[in-house]
Amino acid sequence: MLSCPPRVSGAAKHLAGWSSRRASTFSALTRDQRGFGLVETTVVVAIAGLAIVGFLNAAVVQSIATRNIDANNIAMQIVRTYFEGIKQAGYNQEDYGTSCTRAEVCTFEPEPGYTMKISWDYINPDGTPTAGGADNKLKRVTIVELTRGGKQFLSNITTYKACLSSAPC
Repeated sequence: MLSCPPRVSGAAKHLAGWSSRRASTFSALTRDQRGFGLVETTVVVAIAGLAIVGFLNAAVVQSIATRNIDANNIAMQIVRTYFEGIKQAGYNQEDYGTSCTRAEVCTFEPEPGYTMKISWDYINPDGTPTAGGADNKLKRVTIVELTRGGKQFLSNITTYKACLSSAPC
């Protein structure tokens, strides 16, 4: 008895050839076209990481700078307020909000957390210190330093107060 070979449809023939074509196509891709390797990928990730670290570092530095500027602005406002109080006070007032006497350095707290050291004395118009008295017409008030938490913000800021009266001051 003669038997016939099994009938294979056209689709089956096509699929049988497809796997061999796919294998040859894959081997051609691996021979002729290569993707990104481990070294290239590592370099790209490292460069991207450095860029991100650079941006984060800039953000941190900006934050610190802003905080320092704010603290300096608060310190300057404290000084301005204090000096305005001195200018509005009478000429003969001698303690300026402290128990400070002439020519000594006094420490007080103008705002919570801030410490200010001041000194004051009478001076001649040429800037030399004088003993004071009724004929003296000029006072010098100096903020020796302004600190907060041990950090010095300002130092040696001076203002003057004059007696403009023709009568003794």
